[in-house]
Amino acid sequence: MKLFLAVNCLCDNAPDAPNSCLIDLSKADLARIEHLANLITEADAYCIESLAPYGTWSNLYVSEVTDESLDDASIDAIASTECRVEAQSVIVRQDGFYFTCAPKNGSDSELCKTSLVPYRAIVDCDVFINSNY
Repeated sequence: MKLFLAVNCLCDNAPDAPNSCLIDLSKADLARIEHLANLITEADAYCIESLAPYGTWSNLYVSEVTDESLDDASIDAIASTECRVEAQSVIVRQDGFYFTCAPKNGSDSELCKTSLVPYRAIVDCDVFINSNY
């Protein structure tokens, strides 16, 4: 499953903050997210954060990609504007999940996070694009 998500940075002045993230989730990734969601339900918790690198964080805005199927040309355009990031994670909540990162050598105030992916989105389609933050 491919996700192309808008990114928001806590600091409006972060020069190296990405604007989007392209993530290709494998069946194992989806199973891991589902397992974490089940743990949240069992523990009656708000969220679980799992540190792991996901996707290509890019300076390209989601609205700049015109092909909704994310063809090879779109993926190449996203990869050509890749940002250097660190401290990547997935945050799993009861209502969905999202991804976070920090620009390489950035401060804690420059935390970036993607738009939320509702669980129904991973069941309904192979490509999910969310340009709304």
